[in-house]
Amino acid sequence: MTLAELESALVTLQARAAEIKGSGDCLQDCWIGRSAGGGNATGLGKQPGRYATVRSRNGRKTEYISIEDPTLLAAREAAIARGRQLTKLEREIKKVTVQLDQLIATAARLGLPV
Repeated sequence: MTLAELESALVTLQARAAEIKGSGDCLQDCWIGRSAGGGNATGLGKQPGRYATVRSRNGRKTEYISIEDPTLLAAREAAIARGRQLTKLEREIKKVTVQLDQLIATAARLGLPV
C-alpha cells in the first residue's frame, strides 16, 4: 500500500470508531451471563435465566439486570455489540498505524521524501 492509501484508511477507520463512540455506550471486554437467582428454599432458584449479569474482564463491577426489564437488557446487549465493533476497529487502527510507521521509517532510511 502507498502512503496515501494508508493515511486514508487510517482516517476512515478513525471516523468509524468516532461514529460508534458517538452512537451510545460502548462496553468493551464485556458479556452477558444469565443466572437463576433466588434461593433454593423458595424453589425460584430452579428456574433458569431469571437474571442477567453484565460481566467483564477489565475490572468493571458486575451489573445485575432483571430479565423482566427487556429495554435495559436490550440496551446493554447493544452497548456490548458496539464495544465489540469498537475493539475490532481499534485493532485495525493499530495495524494500519504500525504499517504507516514502518513505511515512513523505510522511506527515511532510504532517503526518500515522505
